[in-house]
Amino acid sequence: KRLNTFSLSLFHPLTLCASFTMDKAPFSSNEGKPIKCKAAICRKAGEALVIEEIQVGPPQAYEVRIKILCTSLCHTDVTFWKLDTGALARFPRILGHEAVGVVE
Repeated sequence: KRLNTFSLSLFHPLTLCASFTMDKAPFSSNEGKPIKCKAAICRKAGEALVIEEIQVGPPQAYEVRIKILCTSLCHTDVTFWKLDTGALARFPRILGHEAVGVVE
């Protein structure tokens, strides 16, 4: 049974494009369990991003976990990446908050 079909095409230089069909639920075997995924991590202001595997815990009450299918870095990400002083200059930081995904 087909759950969802869609195409995505965004025209930003840092955005990925995708076109696919999902034929089954993407999280059926991971529900309620921690998962591993890749993340763009900034360890220090202005330093190069590194792609690392991280562990994401299962959702808690009133939360959902989303499998990210496509994301990009926007001006806000770049601003936070460069912050080296003040209350918002917290590292390490995972960048890429504008995303398309599927709720678990």
